[in-house]
Amino acid sequence: MFDHRPEAKIRKGNTLMAILIITILTVSLFMVGAASAVAPMTITTTPGVNGYTLHPYHYTMDTDQPSYITAASSYPAWITVNKTATNNFNFDGAPPMSVTDYQFHIQVVSQVGGGALWQNWTVHVSYPTWPPHATSIPITTAYVGVLYHYQVVLNETGGFITVYNASGWLSYSPYSLFIEGTPSTAGTDTISIKVRPTGDTNGLIATWQNFTITVTGYSPGFSTSPPTTGSVGAPYTYTPIPTMISSSFYMGATDIPAWLTFDSHTFNGTPLVAGSYNVNLILVNYNSGWPVTIAWQNWTITVGTAIVPHFLNTPSDMYILAMGTVFHYNCSTDIACNVTLLCGPSFLHLNGDNLSGSATLQGHYRIIFMARSITYNTTSYEVFDIKVNPLTWPDVPVGTAWNAMIPIFFLVIVMIISSISPEGISRIVFLGSCSIGVSLLVWTGVFPTWALLISATALVVLLVQGTRNNEVIE
Repeated sequence: MFDHRPEAKIRKGNTLMAILIITILTVSLFMVGAASAVAPMTITTTPGVNGYTLHPYHYTMDTDQPSYITAASSYPAWITVNKTATNNFNFDGAPPMSVTDYQFHIQVVSQVGGGALWQNWTVHVSYPTWPPHATSIPITTAYVGVLYHYQVVLNETGGFITVYNASGWLSYSPYSLFIEGTPSTAGTDTISIKVRPTGDTNGLIATWQNFTITVTGYSPGFSTSPPTTGSVGAPYTYTPIPTMISSSFYMGATDIPAWLTFDSHTFNGTPLVAGSYNVNLILVNYNSGWPVTIAWQNWTITVGTAIVPHFLNTPSDMYILAMGTVFHYNCSTDIACNVTLLCGPSFLHLNGDNLSGSATLQGHYRIIFMARSITYNTTSYEVFDIKVNPLTWPDVPVGTAWNAMIPIFFLVIVMIISSISPEGISRIVFLGSCSIGVSLLVWTGVFPTWALLISATALVVLLVQGTRNNEVIE
């Protein structure tokens, strides 16, 4: 049975309200208990306590919970604080030129109920143990009209330079640490470079580098002049010789024709087409990796058509020689050449431009010369013939004739001793003609026809006389 009276409905509504309140209180008590269960926040890093004037100081503070730094914190004015993560803070800066102690009082508060913490420390700032100073070796030579450059190198970062120069032709970059300029007159300049730590305004810490620059009016260049002409097919070569160079230098060609090469020492190439070709050669002197002087040599090569050598003498088509004749011919050319005998008899020899020899072999010979230009690599040929004939009696040399006469004198003596008779005369004629013919055969290589006829006739006479003598005896 349900109680539908008004009093019963009021009691039921109060009951529901009481249940709702009890539930809210229970949830609240649970949340408070959960919040009170978060562990206290801790700082997990320790700051550095030493610093150096004008040198960077850095400290990273880490907490184990998301946190933030409160406005109650204090630190030196030269420090910048940056939050790089939910629980990470960077402290960066460079102490000024003041040796003192700097106080840090930093409060961090947890963002998840871990409470608040203070971290307090003192940074003792002193002068650096090794103030910055130049370690590079200065360049002490300069040339009129040529850019001078010296890159200053310090033993550590965080320094700048001030340059004091008597003549004032140098400029410098304080923080890029280089000095450069172009002198206009020869002479000497005393240079003083003052090195100070970055931020130093009163010069409490400074080092110096002092040196003297000698400026000369003679700049680097080349002691050689390139050839400016060439010929098609002729090798072109040029070896430049640089002057006033340092231990470290570079030579390079910035503009050369396709037929020309440069190997850092010599230009080589053979042009195939006539024309004009530009060549640019650069010489760079280095010091500590910096180009300190530059010189150029620029020229134009004019290439003409090929130049062919020509022989100065014109030979006959045919030279007819007798055995034993000495032959001589000059094969000089109008330009410098190497002359080669390509074809000819073994008794001819070429010595330079002269061909000579004694004709000791009978025959017909073709002579071929080749002249190759030393400069232009072009060639020419010359051809002629030589015919060597056997000696005839009128052509026999004097010495050979006297040798041939020896058997005749012998036969004369025999004839005097022998009785003068037809048979004796025939015998003398036969023996004399045979002896003379054999002598000429030995000396000339040919048995004369007349000697053969005379000896044959004398032999016939001897045979006839011998037959008659036999008949008389019988």
